[in-house]
Amino acid sequence: MIQQQSIVPATGSSVVVSSIEEIPATDDDDDLFVEDETTLERIIALKEMFPETIRNTLGTINSTLLNTSKLAYDKGRSAAWWITSSMCVLVFPILIQKELLQIAEQISHEQRSILLGPQAATSALSGSAF
Repeated sequence: MIQQQSIVPATGSSVVVSSIEEIPATDDDDDLFVEDETTLERIIALKEMFPETIRNTLGTINSTLLNTSKLAYDKGRSAAWWITSSMCVLVFPILIQKELLQIAEQISHEQRSILLGPQAATSALSGSAF
């Protein structure tokens, strides 16, 4: 057994001193003896320990929780499908059209740069042409 003692010197700081003592062995080691039980025997013992009303209530709670989890998983999976398919149908065409317009604008800018020179292309972008 470990005993700790706090000693407070005159300086105001505390010091902890530990010492180890041996506990003499007694003949009361019967508490340490554990019978070899199978898992099934332990479950049966637990069944006998709790009343049937508590077991039935816990069984009902367990089945309700399981069914609710299954329902939430199914609804979540269905919602994820609807959201992703709606995004594909509604948003992707808009993004593709936007990208095509940017490419067309870039091609137009390059053509102006080739035909009129680099100065005309930058002035057309700033809006000060003519």
